[in-house]
Formats: sequence, structure tokens, C-alpha cells
Amino acid sequence: MKINGYGSIYDIFRAYNAQKRQQAARDSRSVADGEDTLVLSDQAKEIKDILAGLKDVKEVREEKVDRIKSQIKSGSYRVDALKVAGAMIEEIILDKQA
Repeated sequence: MKINGYGSIYDIFRAYNAQKRQQAARDSRSVADGEDTLVLSDQAKEIKDILAGLKDVKEVREEKVDRIKSQIKSGSYRVDALKVAGAMIEEIILDKQA
């Protein structure tokens, strides 16, 4: 029994090897191109500066917390419902814009 068509297998191997050579050439070029660089936009630099500044800000405003605690103890603490509702609506609007 004689099987013909071994040439097509040879063509497949030849194409595969050519592809490997091309990939190797691409890999060597990407290494030879030089170092990677990172360039930050002005906006990114501004955000970085703001975040660095926020590290110095306390998360809890102790004076305000102490004042509210003393108002609650004395019974003089009052919640401004319009102010709370306005802040809630503002937060909803900001969330939808984001």
C-alpha cells in the first residue's frame, strides 16, 4: 500500500517553522527597541498630587465629633432635614454623572 500526500505534511512543517522564525524575530526586536517608558498626563500628575495631599488629612474630625456628642448629651442637637435631603439628592446626582 502506498500513501501519497506526504508533501502536504512537509508544507505544514515548513509553514510552522517559518512562523516560529518570524515570532523569534519579533521578540528580539521588541527587546532591542529599548526600555519601556511611562508618561503621565497633566491630569494624572494632578491626581497624584491630590492623593498625596489627602494622606495628611485626618479621616475623623475629632473637634466636630466631640461637639456633636456634647450636643446630643445636652439634648440640643438638631438635624436640619432640608440640609440632609439636599445632600442626599446631590449625592444621587453625582453618582449618576459618574
